[in-house]
Amino acid sequence: MKKLSLPGRILLFVATVAVSWYAWLPPLHLQSTQFWFYLLALALIGAFLFVGGTQVREKTIRYMGFERTVKSRMPSKKLFRILLIIGAAVAAVVVIGFLSSTQILHAGKYAHILNKENENFTEKVVQLPPERIPTVDRDTAIRLGNRKMGEVVDLVSQFTVSDQYTQINYQDDPVRVSPLRYASVVKWLMNTREGIPYYMRVNMIDGQTDLVKSDKPLRYSKSEHFNRYITRHLRLQYPLKLFYNSNFEVDEKGVPYWITPVYRMSVGLFGGPDVKEVIVTNAQDGRSKVYDVKQSPNWIDCVYEAPLIINQINWNGKYQRGFINSVIGQKGVLRATEGYNYLALNDDVFLYTGITSVSSDDSNIGFVLVNMRTKECVFYSVASAEEFSAMGSAEGAVQEKQYKATFPLLINMGDRPTYFLSLKDEAGLIKMYAFIDAENYQHVVTSSNVAEAYKTYAAQQNIQTEPGTASKSKRVTGKVTDIQSVVIEGNSVFYFLLEGDETVYTAQASISEQLPFLRAGDDVTLSVSGAGKTCRVTALDRGLVAKADQTQPEATAEKDQSKQAAAKAPKKAAAVAKKAGSAA
Repeated sequence: MKKLSLPGRILLFVATVAVSWYAWLPPLHLQSTQFWFYLLALALIGAFLFVGGTQVREKTIRYMGFERTVKSRMPSKKLFRILLIIGAAVAAVVVIGFLSSTQILHAGKYAHILNKENENFTEKVVQLPPERIPTVDRDTAIRLGNRKMGEVVDLVSQFTVSDQYTQINYQDDPVRVSPLRYASVVKWLMNTREGIPYYMRVNMIDGQTDLVKSDKPLRYSKSEHFNRYITRHLRLQYPLKLFYNSNFEVDEKGVPYWITPVYRMSVGLFGGPDVKEVIVTNAQDGRSKVYDVKQSPNWIDCVYEAPLIINQINWNGKYQRGFINSVIGQKGVLRATEGYNYLALNDDVFLYTGITSVSSDDSNIGFVLVNMRTKECVFYSVASAEEFSAMGSAEGAVQEKQYKATFPLLINMGDRPTYFLSLKDEAGLIKMYAFIDAENYQHVVTSSNVAEAYKTYAAQQNIQTEPGTASKSKRVTGKVTDIQSVVIEGNSVFYFLLEGDETVYTAQASISEQLPFLRAGDDVTLSVSGAGKTCRVTALDRGLVAKADQTQPEATAEKDQSKQAAAKAPKKAAAVAKKAGSAA
């Protein structure tokens, strides 16, 4: 083979660089490991092209009096040295980069990539009426979308539905949206000129499925090729940026967009990825605009990816007291539970996951809600059963049917955290719904109708709320006359009475660190929910009695009734606590 001239080798190298970058699409950024491996590959190719050279080695083989000389070509020593230097240099950069980003050296930085704020569950999470509770999970949405697609004969032969199904809020309803995709390369060749005319929209509340015709066809998607392939389109526009996966969303007018998070490393060279910008690309004409993540449009719902958020939650819980404590002792070390779900609140989508101690697998100390657009993270200290325990409890309630539970959604019912989930048969069809008390997962109500299950659960839990309204807690102050405690399924529950009040107040030990030290005669201010003879305490302050909140009796008869009630209080609290302990 004739040896290439220098201009020929330069042309070949440039062509190799261009074609490989167009096909592989690595970001030209020092914080990308993909970039460094791409650079290594180019350096090796360049060494062969421009240094090249081989040396001929001869070896004589003798066998039974015969001799034969074999010639072999080996890379020259000069080429070998250059390749070794290049490989060692890139390896050194990568190793140093990873060492500079290690959690051993930067535990504090990892812990504060995401910060949690503490909030009161009853004040921030409003109660949903039964007709507003989402019942359609992602798998069911995919099933509904495929069924809808099968109804349109002309389309089903040319397109399929992408399995992306991004959850968004659309005109105050939680929905999942997903674009169509070309059924094959041949179908792409036949239809790429016209583009993709529809996208799928599934309402997560009632399962209403619509094949939405866009006012203009989608010309940029993940099923396109060459320059209209959305990832390549973005890389050609922004070769220096680090991308995460592009999510499909629609704005309030139904215009389709691709939402692409742009991240940077916040720890060393390769550690602590975090989203800093977001690229919004019109799926119809390909126009893109970059926003700072804090200034992204309000209609966008998913800027952050769930796996990234879960990693940051775990870093926050693991390294608050340093790396050594995360391995030895593990004091105060927390982690997210294995699953997560999404909750629609105030026109935003929030990621929900439980928080548990690393030493506990069957209970949560609370949960977090993370805004998927702003990364605002709120922690709610609510002792509850771990989600998979609640799923098992729901499956056990209908064990003869062998239904499988979906991962639960956490909702507020009467200021009480409650798990809601669906139960599916072997075919994946939803057959029943379940409400489970998050603090006592043995309390389960199942029904084939959401409204019926909602009503039954509310009655059993003594929840006095009108459908369609948010539950509100009330404030009560007074002096403790008696207090009893029992252990129910491993959780300490306190029962106490206030002076002049016949209501029995119940409180989980987790609501306040002051509760175990509460004694008869202490003044308290309570936030309570529920109505009737028993009320649940959601917050407690010891020794703080607001005089304005105290109701003074206006007649002697009322005073006498209060004294009689106070006299009966110790016996009543003890009786209620004893009954609760026996039931447990």
